[in-house]
Amino acid sequence: MSESLAFLAAHGARHATVHSDQPVPRLFPFEPARDLVGILRSVYVHERSKPRPDGRKLRRIERLATELTAAMTSAEQHDLGTAPYERALSRADGAAFRLADVVQVYDPLEPVLKAAGDRVRGKRGELTMRQLRATGKVR
Repeated sequence: MSESLAFLAAHGARHATVHSDQPVPRLFPFEPARDLVGILRSVYVHERSKPRPDGRKLRRIERLATELTAAMTSAEQHDLGTAPYERALSRADGAAFRLADVVQVYDPLEPVLKAAGDRVRGKRGELTMRQLRATGKVR
């Protein structure tokens, strides 16, 4: 049981208490949620780099990433098993179910991975330069 408590404490449960006769509450999937936000960022960057980006798709991606981020923040601020914590889980679940709104099975993965890799390597693409020019800091 001590390993379970250590796992719960390590994953955001501030006052985790587990009794053998009670079911263990579902833990918030912090790491997968952060991964998904990162993937959504890459999809967003790829979509924005297109000559004619789909504005609706960009807004959907923004909403999903915002929803996941808000769910993570809420789960971090509340105790495991409380109503707000459970609502945070539901918000994350809902965002995960809505992924089909922005990613289709036939969408190629390679350009999204390339966009993510470019960001890791610090490469500034055309999108970034356009954004910098819009701020007036670069001509």
